[in-house]
This record gives sequence, structure tokens and C-alpha cells, in this order.
Amino acid sequence: MEGDYRGVDGLKSFFAKLGERSDSSFRVNVIDGRTAGDELVVTQVCNCMNLEGSSIEFDAVVVWRIVNGKVAEAWDIPAVNTIRLVEKS
Repeated sequence: MEGDYRGVDGLKSFFAKLGERSDSSFRVNVIDGRTAGDELVVTQVCNCMNLEGSSIEFDAVVVWRIVNGKVAEAWDIPAVNTIRLVEKS
């Protein structure tokens, strides 16, 4: 899933791939969000999904750059070394 996804088509492509790999189970739980100056928004999230028969979750930080009221760029930084398996109850 890593790579550069540009524009609306890139964003759609990324989420289409993610939907296929996770059997449409991907969800984001926002933990915290804050502005950093006039141009950046930083969110801390916990991503959850089913992947290859396991339920997993992992932390990530997403940085959004806002220009003229629109998202100009976003960087998604996942903590892939600390993925957690979630026990099914």
C-alpha cells in the first residue's frame, strides 16, 4: 500500500486497494487532533481492519496541509512496527 497517491484519483485508488485488502473493514478512530500554525493539522489515529484472516490495529499520525481552505497535501505515517492483533470476542 505504500507509495505516492496524487490528487482525487490517487486518493480513490488508495482506498479502493485498502478496501479490497481489508474486505471493506478499514476504520479510523481519531484519538487527537490539533492545528500547527495556520497551515497544518495533525491527527493521531488508531487504524483498525481485518487483514489476511486477523483483526489488527495500529497507531498512525496524519498531517494535513491546508491551503486556501482545501487539502493540498496529506502524509499518513503508520506505526507499522507496533501492529497489534485484536482478539475476537
